[in-house]
Formats: sequence, structure tokens, C-alpha cells
Amino acid sequence: MPALQVWGLWGLGAFLAISGTAKAAGDPSVVDDASADCFTCYSGDAGNVTAMELLQTHVDLSSNGAQRAPSVPFKEWTASPQVLRASGGILLVCLLFVLSFSSTDILVSVAIFTDLFMTTVLTPLAPTLTADYQLIALLTRSKNIVTCLLAPFTARFIDGNEAKSMQLGMLCAMLCTLSMAAVKDYWFWLAVRSLSGCSTAATVWGGFALCNRMHADEAAARKKAMSTATAGLYAGVILGPQAGGLFVDDSSSLFLLLSGAQLCTFLMLRFRLPDLSQQKQTQTDRAVDMMSLVMDPDVRNPIIALFLGLAFIAALDSTAFEYMVRLGYGQMKQNLTWLLCSVPAVLFACLVPTLRTLVEGRTLQILAMLLGGVGALQRFDSDYILLALTLPAASVAAGIVDGNTPAMLADRSQEKYGGTGQVFVLSNMADQVAFIVGPAAGSIVCQQLSFPLMCKGFGCCMLLYAFLMAVSTLRPEDAKPAKGKRVSNRNLRNLGAATRCLQHRGDVDDGIGCVGIPIHLSQAFIYQSPGTPYPKGAIYGRFDHPTRLKLEQCHASLETALPHVLAFNTYEAAVASLLAQLRSGHRMLLLGTGREQDVLRFFRDMAAKRSFQLTQHECTAGLSSAARVDLLSGTKLCWLNGALERMELLAWAKACRQVGAILVTDAYPCPPTSPTSALLAEGVSVALYPCAFISGRDDVHACMLSTDDLVVFKSAQYFRQTMGSTPGNFECYLAFRGLLSLKARRDRQAASTSLLVQELQLSAWVERVERVADTSFQLGFNGFQAGSLGTALARLSLCSTAPRASKFETQLKFASASSAASASSAASTSSTSPWMALRTHARVQGALVHVEVGLENPEDLLKDLLAAFQGSFFSF
Repeated sequence: MPALQVWGLWGLGAFLAISGTAKAAGDPSVVDDASADCFTCYSGDAGNVTAMELLQTHVDLSSNGAQRAPSVPFKEWTASPQVLRASGGILLVCLLFVLSFSSTDILVSVAIFTDLFMTTVLTPLAPTLTADYQLIALLTRSKNIVTCLLAPFTARFIDGNEAKSMQLGMLCAMLCTLSMAAVKDYWFWLAVRSLSGCSTAATVWGGFALCNRMHADEAAARKKAMSTATAGLYAGVILGPQAGGLFVDDSSSLFLLLSGAQLCTFLMLRFRLPDLSQQKQTQTDRAVDMMSLVMDPDVRNPIIALFLGLAFIAALDSTAFEYMVRLGYGQMKQNLTWLLCSVPAVLFACLVPTLRTLVEGRTLQILAMLLGGVGALQRFDSDYILLALTLPAASVAAGIVDGNTPAMLADRSQEKYGGTGQVFVLSNMADQVAFIVGPAAGSIVCQQLSFPLMCKGFGCCMLLYAFLMAVSTLRPEDAKPAKGKRVSNRNLRNLGAATRCLQHRGDVDDGIGCVGIPIHLSQAFIYQSPGTPYPKGAIYGRFDHPTRLKLEQCHASLETALPHVLAFNTYEAAVASLLAQLRSGHRMLLLGTGREQDVLRFFRDMAAKRSFQLTQHECTAGLSSAARVDLLSGTKLCWLNGALERMELLAWAKACRQVGAILVTDAYPCPPTSPTSALLAEGVSVALYPCAFISGRDDVHACMLSTDDLVVFKSAQYFRQTMGSTPGNFECYLAFRGLLSLKARRDRQAASTSLLVQELQLSAWVERVERVADTSFQLGFNGFQAGSLGTALARLSLCSTAPRASKFETQLKFASASSAASASSAASTSSTSPWMALRTHARVQGALVHVEVGLENPEDLLKDLLAAFQGSFFSF
């Protein structure tokens, strides 16, 4: 009946359009004047009329002169109380009459239709609330996110409560619809739409589970019921936007009519659904573990196929229209071309029961994946042939898997799991996730590469999965998991099914070098302005929090050159974003040896994985320009110590510019508030600032990357967006707060260093004291050989006797590092390790002990240092 309502409204609009045309036939100026009025406000810039402005344009043919024949506009005619009451009452009575005599399968299909109709009807109505594409994306995707979040809770409730679940879901949907009819406000609609995710979780999942329980002993009837429910789902998806477009100026009338239809459906669900609470299951009554369903290949494989098919359709939905606009297609040609993607899906979803009589369900899934993959991988010179083959192939594949997956899951549920409805929770959750991940992946690939390559990428995935499914059918069935076995949260995360995230990368992948964070359910898309979708690609909601933006802006304002600044969640992630620019055969040069062994090991591991050349060279002062250029010849990236003298930095920066190399420095020795912080102004391409020192806390692992090279910035930003290596909101707050006290802490460290140097010069045990920086000095002790200093440090009760697992896990006041730097180069080279900023550390450099002063009490440091070396001296 909702379909009759839509076609009736279309017929009414056509009748009024014909009437208006007949009235205007006597005076041709009516149409001309109306056209002029329509585009008057855009006459100055007619080529830049956005879709939002055209949507909000109102054409009134009766406002250009009193001499024209009076006519009633369509909006005023439909807003008439008499018309609304008459048409709405007739439609609701007809709907109630049909539902009272329909079967349970039809009733379930209508309930699912009303829920999906309410979900998609908001698509054309959202731009009337706000012109911000980011807010529109948040409004339209909020229901999907809430539905996914409710999956673990709904799975516990759905078994044995299918009818009650549908009734409560329909009641919730009706209340949400009435609320949206009463108040038209963006934030109110956002809250109501988020709440309506409960109705989808209860109605859709409960409907499929109810059909499964009702036809537990009849496989053919079960397949037909699943196909009918899927057809209702597709009907709601297709007809919802059309109805919303008709009532874009008067959404209250549409929501009132929809709430009446939901009330009729709720009454029928309340009094006509059979009571299945006493129906015995085919197996012993037991609690089905959700994890056992995921590990079952007969449940997992159809769900993955469903995800791939729907993700491809969602990616096409978000990118095909932009691709057709670039090809110069008009609005009519775009709509006609898109019919190739919408109509076959509905048709083949309804034909699944017939196809299941010819081939087995698993074979049908494989054929659907093959069809979608082959259609996407074809190569033609004509762009229209590309669309004409890709869109129908993807649509047919999605329709088959969407209609076949519920039937396969129902069969497996009856065979092994006592008819549980939790399998439909998994399938519908995959449906929701596909419509979130698909547009994100499609937009990223289309922005970075092209639309045909995006199609080929999805096609390769579908063909690969079809091959894996075909291979799995030829080998013996895998050993079944133990029933009732509990799965820990750690195993749950390793399997990529963490409760509060859509996906989790698990272990660190080779060549990445940073720990990947979960992609949370709060993801959203960022649009720069209407008419320019996906300018930055898909950006996660937690990625673009305002604290990170303010931290980057504040850090950029401290630099002299006003560079581009990126915040990374770890120091290794920032380094990996730079090393990601190196390809096989490129050369990386390390200047200076006074750095941590774990940093060097990280460089060597990355060089082995990415097949680039890693060369290490002493940073000798006073080299000629020609010698520097020869040393940098063929170098793609040069890593330099930021603590060098200003003249050395200028000389190396000039040499790097001559050979076209990227000059990177560790900027720990010169934080952004120090007088020597103008590294970018000195010619450095990239500077890294560990936030452990900026924040004054050793538990803050974030790192700031500052660069004035736009190419490097875009590459590092793409790496961060792709890997999700961004600091959290609280960590950015700590770093931002630390900037306020950074200068005071540096002054205190410098004062402590001066005091220690003065006191140590008066000690009889000290042979030599030399201050090499504001916060560091070197000293030598009487009676110690060059090789015995490391042993003396190792005997200290406060020092580390073994290499540290992580630079951020050091809990000791003193730390020894194996460094073979000579005494001559010790004065010109200091450590670039970010962990040395907070606590006092010591290491051996040649025949001297290099001390980096932290924030401790200088008198206590002096006593500990003298007492330790005096005791070590007597032990020899």
C-alpha cells in the first residue's frame, strides 16, 4: 500500500502539472517569466548553482501578474486539511484492511518495509535542516552506528522473544516518527534518529528470526519467507527517498501519515503474530555463544560475501554520481544510468527462491561473487560501457547475496543452533557496517586513484573471496569449535570483533612501524562545502577532534616559518610516516652516531622491509660544500641531529637543497619555545618534536611533525589518515597544557645544570667537567679508564643493566646506553632520544660520562652521582 500511495502522489502531481500547462497555453510569457524568476538570484553566477540551492528554489507560476488564470499550487493543495484527512484516512483504512487478511510473512515484510522507509526517507529531507555535509553525514549514519552498537545486547534478547521484539521496535519507530513530525530541528532529529536505531535492531532482526522460527521444519517455506522479508527491505530503501523528495517542503504531513501506517502495523503485530514462546527447539535449550557463530564457516562465509556485495554497492552509491558528473552526464542521464544499479538488485532478491531450486545456496553465493568481480574487472575504452557493465553486475551480485544469505543462515541455524536468531544479528550488522565502510573506502580510492581502479579493487576482492569459498567446498570440513567454550576479550580483539569498534587491526603489520588503533563507531565524513564531496577523503570522528586541531595550530604559531603541523600518536608513527616515502632503491643517510640503538634498529628494520639503502656517516664539522654534496649524492632522505651548531645546520640544509634531498631533524634538543627552535627557517625540511618533553609527562607518547614541504605534508597526512595513528583527545590536552610551562621547565633544567657543573668542578674525584648544552654536560673521573666507565655505570643501583624494551618504559633515574662515540665528537653530538627530556640520564661517550639533566632536585642528583662513582672507584 505505501507503493500505491507513492504512485498516487505521482499521478496527482502529473495531473496538476498538466492543468498548469493548459492554463499557461494561452499566454506563453507565463513559463518564460517563471523561468526568469527561478534563476534571478543566480544570474550573476549561474554556473555555480549548487544542488542545495536548486533544492531550496521554489517556482511559483501564479505570482507574475494578476491577469493570469488563478491556479492552486501543489504544495498548498496537498497542505489542505481536507485533502490530508481524506487521503490519509483512505490509505490507512486500506492498509489496515490488507494487513488484517495477509499472511504472517507479508506482515513481517511490511514491518521491515516501514522501518527501512523511515530510515531512507530522511535522505532528501536532511539538506533542509543544514547545509553542512558533515552534519548531514552524521545525521544519516547515526542510526546505522546505534544499530551496530546494540548488536551484542539484542543477540541476548532475541531468542524466544521474536514477536515481542518486533512489537517493541514498531512502537519505538512510531514514537520517533511522531516526534519528528512535531519538531523540525537538526539536533532534535539527530537524537530521535539515534533512538530509532533501537527500532531497526528490534524490527529487522526480530522479523528474520520470526520467519526462521515459524518455518523451522519447512525449508522451502523458509526460503520464500526470507525472500519476502528481503523484498520489503529493498522496497523501503528505494521508495523512501522518492516519498521524501515529494514532501521536502512539508515533512510533517509525511511523518504523520507514516506514523499512522506504523500504528496499523503495530496493531496487527500485537494481535496477529503467533505465540512461539512455547515452541520447542530442535535441540536442547541452551545459550548460543555469539563467538561460536562467528567461527562457524557456514555462518561466516555468507556474511562476508554479503558484506563485500553491499560494500561495493555503497561505494558505487557514493562515487558513481560524481564520476558521471565528471563525464558530463546530465541529470536525466545520471538517473537512467543509476537504474542499472537499483532495479536488478530488487529483481534478483525476489528471484532467489527460484534460483535456489536450480543451484545450491553456497554455489549461488560463489556465482554472485564471480559475476560482481568479472563485471568490475572488464576493460573498455567507453566510459558508458564501463558503467553499463559494472553497475548491473554489482547490483545483481548484491541482490543475490542479500536474498540468499538470510536463507542460508536460517538453514544453518536450524541444523546446528536450534533455530537461534543471533545469526541474523550478525548478517544485519554486516549490512550496517558495509554502508559505513563502503563509502569510506570508495571515496579514498577514487580521490587518490580513480573510479575504474576502485571498481577493479572491489572486483579483485570479490573474485578472491569466490576462489576461497570454492576451495573451502573441496576440502574436508574443518574441526568444529568446542561448544560452550569461553573466548577471552584478548582473543575477541585478535579476531577483529571488539565490542566497541567496527574493526581492529590487531598486530602491527610489516612495514608500518606503528600500533594501529581501532576504527571506532563514531566515524563520520568531512565535507569542505556543498557540491565538493570528499575533499579530504574519509576521516574518522575521533581523528578530527578540536583539541588536536588547536594543538597543531598552537605548535605552528611557535615556528617562524608557519609550517604544516601534524600530531601523531607515537614517535615511531611520525618516523614511519616519513620512511613511507622511501621506495625500493632509495637511499637514506644518517648523519651522526650519538643516537639510541633502538632507533637505529628501527631504521634498519624498516630499510630491510622497504628495500631502501641505509647509510650511516659521522657528522664531521667543517666540511666543504663540495664534500657535503658528494656525501649526499643520490640521497632521498637525510636524518640529521637537531642539536648541531647553526652554521652546520645551514650548511647541510644548503647541500640538501642542491641534491633535492629531504632534511629531517630530531628537534628534541631545541623545543619550539627555545631561541634555537627556528629549524625550518634554517632550511630544515621536517622537524620532529616529541610531546613527552613538551607535556612534561613521560606517559605522553605523542609526537609533532612540522614541515614546510607540501609534498611531505600530504604524504604524512595520508599515512596518518590511513593508519589512524592520531593522538587521543586527553593526550593532546596534556601536550597543549605543557606548552604553557615549557619555558619555565627549560629554565629550571638550565639552572640545575649550571649548579651541577659548578659543584662538580670543586670535587676532587672529578677530573674534567664541560657543559655542552643548556641542559647537559660531560665529565671524567680520576682513576677510571675509558672502558671501565660503562662497568661503573652498570654497577649503580639506579641504572639499567640491560637494554630497555621501550624508550618510554624507563623507570630509572640513570640509564646507560652502549655508544662508541669518540670524545672529539661528543661535544658536537647529543642524544636525540625523546625519553631523555623528563628524568636525568647518563651514558658513556668515549672516556667521558654524558649527563642529560632532568627536573629532579640538583642537590640530590649531585649526591647520588658522587656517591656512586666514589663507591665504584674503591671497588676496583
